[in-house]
Amino acid sequence: MNEMTKIDIAVVGGGIAGLMVAYEVTRQFPDLHTFVFEKEKFLGDHTSSRNSGVVHSGLYYTKNSLKHRLCLEGNRLWEKLSRDLEITFRRCGKFIFCSNDLEQATLEQLKVLAEQNSVEGVRWATSAEMAGLKAFVAIKNAIFVPSSGIIDVPAAMSALEREIINHDGNILKSNFISRVSQHQQGFLLETRDGPILSRALVNTAGLWSVSLGQQLWQNGLDDYYVKGNYLRYSGDFYRTSFIYPCPLPHLKGLGIHSTFDIAGQVKFGPNTEDVKAIDYSIDLNSLEQMKSEIVRYYPSVGLNKLSPDYCGIRSKIKLNGQLFQDFWIKGQKETNIPNYVEVCGYESPGLTASPAMARSVVKMLGI
Repeated sequence: MNEMTKIDIAVVGGGIAGLMVAYEVTRQFPDLHTFVFEKEKFLGDHTSSRNSGVVHSGLYYTKNSLKHRLCLEGNRLWEKLSRDLEITFRRCGKFIFCSNDLEQATLEQLKVLAEQNSVEGVRWATSAEMAGLKAFVAIKNAIFVPSSGIIDVPAAMSALEREIINHDGNILKSNFISRVSQHQQGFLLETRDGPILSRALVNTAGLWSVSLGQQLWQNGLDDYYVKGNYLRYSGDFYRTSFIYPCPLPHLKGLGIHSTFDIAGQVKFGPNTEDVKAIDYSIDLNSLEQMKSEIVRYYPSVGLNKLSPDYCGIRSKIKLNGQLFQDFWIKGQKETNIPNYVEVCGYESPGLTASPAMARSVVKMLGI
């Protein structure tokens, strides 16, 4: 009988969260045998490659929540990290606008929240900025958030992969962890290549993190999938900064907003659509509803210049049947499992928070 393969750290999931954890581990602990297990052929094939690439400021979240703290810190860390990884990071800023008196009150509350949340530089739009926006947006007033930005997500994941490998880390693609269990020496992983024994385990399995964690302990979580569709726009539109409507209380997200990618391609989205399964097909009826909302907020948009782009699924979670609003990052203190950390419900602003999240996770592992 062959001796079982033994490693030091297994990171399950090769999205931005798992790659960032592995990047941090291989830098802090270069002598450890670190492996990333990704079930798909490509890294970041789900949530990480299906978002807007926006680096958020941290103004929307409950003060001192994980989303708030890790978003603020991650926003700062991306500045240096983008230089280290040699990827494009642009602080283009974001306008959040209102269209009527009712939304004006929400906008004023947001500005106060930004100050309470230590988001620097948030101010009212100038008259010149308002004049420039009025050509594109049904706008009454707006605040400007300078710390918002955009990164090249595919380039970031490629750079993280390169750096992990250059620091003697290992990335195993098309390698699904079919089962995980506790072992007296750590964790037993059933993999494509047979059983692997890992001393430590980080669960950053994204849309599969809840089910993976439940193989180890009863965390009380359920998956709650919300699909978001994006439309691309081929017409002329404002490309200096992002433009977001005031988030309305009933929404599961921030409302349909305009962004652009590193290449300048303008997109509108995402909407929010409850789904039962992970399915990236696009419902054309849903897109028609999006178009009516886009025209209401952005009347200059020509509907004939909107076309389906892509969709993603947010890995929201419920705890004991109730929507859990924060990131779920739990270690031995909560799970009573040594050398195990799980990251669930890692939706927006997960991309922004990922450098800070990774540092926090490595500390929680206690390796």
